[in-house]
Amino acid sequence: MIRIDPDRRLMKEMLSIALDVRSRRSGIAAAQKEKPALFNHELVKGMMEFGEEGLRQRGGSVNEAPISSNSAQVAEEFTGLAARVDTLCAKLRRGRFSRNPLVVAGLAIHGGGED
Repeated sequence: MIRIDPDRRLMKEMLSIALDVRSRRSGIAAAQKEKPALFNHELVKGMMEFGEEGLRQRGGSVNEAPISSNSAQVAEEFTGLAARVDTLCAKLRRGRFSRNPLVVAGLAIHGGGED
């Protein structure tokens, strides 16, 4: 029976989220310009840096994903992704991936990497 390493699975999910955020960058920026009250500027900045780190780790490039949702839906999805990154970082920060640049970037979104 093949045993799947749970930490590795969580890291793959983190990379997937980072690339998703990176591909939605222009749509998030447009929604933020349209309705700035829905977005926390520091959270957006941190998540964009997190997306860039995911792209650096994987290499290559990502295609910009068109976003046809309204600003409120984009903000809600974005907040959900940020919450998921926080959860994953909390699980990974004590394991062998604690020094991984993607985990460090995820912790830095809210300043949680300052232990």
